[in-house]
Amino acid sequence: MADSTSALAARQLVMGYQSTHLLTVACKLGLADLLRDGPRDSTELASQTGANVDALHRVLRALAQLGVLEQSPVGRFALTPIGDCLRTDRPGSLCPVALFHGHEMIQRAWGEMLYSVMTGDTAFEQVFGMPAFDYLEANPEAAAIYDAGMGQMTARTAPEVVAAYDFADFDTIVDVGGGAGVLLAEILRGYPRPRGIVFDLPHACPSAENTMRDAGLVERMRFEGGDFFKSIPAGGDCYVLRHIVHDWGDGPVGEILRSCRQVVPAHGRLLLVEPVMPAEGEPGREYVMLDIMMLVRVGGRERTEAEYRTLIERAGFHLERVIPTSARFSILECMVAT
Repeated sequence: MADSTSALAARQLVMGYQSTHLLTVACKLGLADLLRDGPRDSTELASQTGANVDALHRVLRALAQLGVLEQSPVGRFALTPIGDCLRTDRPGSLCPVALFHGHEMIQRAWGEMLYSVMTGDTAFEQVFGMPAFDYLEANPEAAAIYDAGMGQMTARTAPEVVAAYDFADFDTIVDVGGGAGVLLAEILRGYPRPRGIVFDLPHACPSAENTMRDAGLVERMRFEGGDFFKSIPAGGDCYVLRHIVHDWGDGPVGEILRSCRQVVPAHGRLLLVEPVMPAEGEPGREYVMLDIMMLVRVGGRERTEAEYRTLIERAGFHLERVIPTSARFSILECMVAT
């Protein structure tokens, strides 16, 4: 029989989905923003959110149990440091990330993980009848949640890219699959010389334009819509793909990299910003969990340096170096092979 400590740990793992959904509800109701100025009770918060008082009180108690809120003896609730991370006015807010992970595009795909395990195919397509990126094109509401979640995750790691790599001598940087343009904006803020192009599917245009305006970069940065399997804008001397390659299997990755090979000049650079999996058996929990996300949602995978090198060389590039960052990803700097 399992000891009590092991049983408790197993129970917490089994019931982990509850935390995701509680945090998603908290973000949908904007509870962290409402508690920003001090404690409130269930009645006050129900009045402000339109929620049922009794049901909301029970949710607030559960959030307190998770350490997101703190409950006083008189039944008022206040933010903890964890809950403060969900405020939408806080730099690096995790609210968009929580809404992304709580959305059906993630939850329903993970619910069909066994399909992926048994077939090797993508659970998302089994559930929704179309690839994930087609789903985003067809569902503007989901696309907005996806763009906001990805944008926030990028915002947390973009400074690490700027700190780890020198962009000073480039004239035009093309962010391929750049979504809301958060990474490119961070690069251009740090380096006054380059201009930039965000290249992505058309649904990302409004988010990218908002980023440009907010960053004061309208004169140096523009959006171009398209499909990187068909063509990529020419004219850049640095092409950046952040968390793009891991979305795809080896065949599609080869197509993407060959599209890049058509436009990267001999003196240019191709930068792949990706997690690099440790060798088999080495520690790397975040990497393997992200790998499962790729399996069930988009059919991609995380890769080791050797696996990346093979794909890069097949596409006509040379892997010049792998630059680690202080985050969980590296920058794979590639040059045109001669």
